[in-house]
Amino acid sequence: LSEGWQRPARYTSADDELEGLRAGVGICDVSPAGKLTVQGDGVDALLAAAFPDAGPLSVGQAARAGGDTALVRLTHNEVWVTTAPNQAATMAQRLSRDAQGCVHTVDVTSARAAVRIVGPRSHMLLAAVTELAVTPSAFGDRRCAQSRFSEVHGTLVRLDTAELPGYTLYFDREYGDYMWESLLEAGERYHLTPFGTEALGKI
Repeated sequence: LSEGWQRPARYTSADDELEGLRAGVGICDVSPAGKLTVQGDGVDALLAAAFPDAGPLSVGQAARAGGDTALVRLTHNEVWVTTAPNQAATMAQRLSRDAQGCVHTVDVTSARAAVRIVGPRSHMLLAAVTELAVTPSAFGDRRCAQSRFSEVHGTLVRLDTAELPGYTLYFDREYGDYMWESLLEAGERYHLTPFGTEALGKI
């Protein structure tokens, strides 16, 4: 249990789940991850102060910012900051401390669900539920975009692991069950593997 979310540690065994996602595609509920929206004309100054090693971030780009923290640049004045579970409040305090000028941070962890999609067939699964161009050449590592997924508005972020392509799909919490079932149905042809937190920690 984390941030009001409950997730399975495993569906079968962590080793079997890892084998399945490495061979095809797997999905994991990562809704407990901290999610903050940062908006305002002072976004660039805040990012430079809070994450000096991340470098400039253009619209449509995403980047890792140490540990489980990631930055997602949606517009010129809006950035998402995602964190490990239970770290959103700490990150919000850090951002408030470094804020300069007109910039506001809002914790939306409980309002947005998220699914991690990992494996060499990830783009095939995504192509089945969205009109967004998600081929490896069109949507490379460290990209982000907003579109519709199974007719639900969402934000897709690609941040690969060392050896596997990996995406995270964010959407309103009320569509959590629907999106999960939609991905499971679309993934049948790709031998989709649901995986739990044990396998997630080993990727």
